[in-house]
Amino acid sequence: GLETIVKSIREDETRGLSEIMEELEFLDSAARDLIRDEAEIEQKLKAGLAQIEAAERTAEAARAMVLTDRLTELPNRIAFMNRLEDLYDRDNAPFGTAMLLVDIDNFKEINRQFGDDAGNKLLKRLAAVFRKTIKKHDFVARIEGDDFAFLFSDVGATEAQAIAERLRTAVENNLIFATEQGR
Repeated sequence: GLETIVKSIREDETRGLSEIMEELEFLDSAARDLIRDEAEIEQKLKAGLAQIEAAERTAEAARAMVLTDRLTELPNRIAFMNRLEDLYDRDNAPFGTAMLLVDIDNFKEINRQFGDDAGNKLLKRLAAVFRKTIKKHDFVARIEGDDFAFLFSDVGATEAQAIAERLRTAVENNLIFATEQGR
């Protein structure tokens, strides 16, 4: 570049100003081309990064869908199993973690007698009650049709029993359904 021109002027003092100006114009043109090419590369990189970010958001949304029960919007069985794996992948077995499994009694009878819509409403309402009743760091998932699983951290057997009773009471106090027959 410029060093080459300075070197050639020093080596050949007979060079004219027009020759030097031609070389400077060439360098100016090359610099403009380089700046233009760099700008194009920058735009392509930005577009590529935007595509990667969009793909990551799509992949994250897909992961969330795979791990969420569509009806209740709670984590599903896969999410629950992942959580259990995470607990046992640590160096030590989990200490102070309680698991509670809940099965809705006679749920098939509710669906048969009152219809799937009533059963779905019941499941959605249960999910809402469960979410409100547990602490933020606790975990609840719908693992099957009428089965739910809970994981509670930093609790012993006595606290786990108290939590289970609190959940049962919350369900009893919050689930009142009217039917066409008035029951």
